[in-house]
Amino acid sequence: SCVVHNCFTDHCTMGCANSKADATTQGPVKPATKAEPAKVIPLEVAPEGPFKTDLDKLYAIKVSHPNNLAVKHFSTEYFNSLPSDEDRTALIQCVKSGIENADSGMGCYAMQPADYDRFKPFFSK
Repeated sequence: SCVVHNCFTDHCTMGCANSKADATTQGPVKPATKAEPAKVIPLEVAPEGPFKTDLDKLYAIKVSHPNNLAVKHFSTEYFNSLPSDEDRTALIQCVKSGIENADSGMGCYAMQPADYDRFKPFFSK
């Protein structure tokens, strides 16, 4: 059978020259292998620090699940502009559901009502 198109006949039905291997000229036919799933390559890489693990996951989800609103609208520039690690930790907590559940449609929730004002540039998207 054709190992390129995985045809199950002596001659390829796709019109190429691939046909059942002749042991005297071509050697044995190798069975078709199942394709490995594509690896997700994030567009960004988190810097070393206390947020690296969460940010690396978030960046990978941006690629693998682009409809996850929490990660779609997460801005590294905005995150880095927050005045303290306390604020950055609080924003990570707001998007944690989207990080832990990549297939989430929303994935972000204010931890307290004041978060809507505190992180208005994020939540207004």
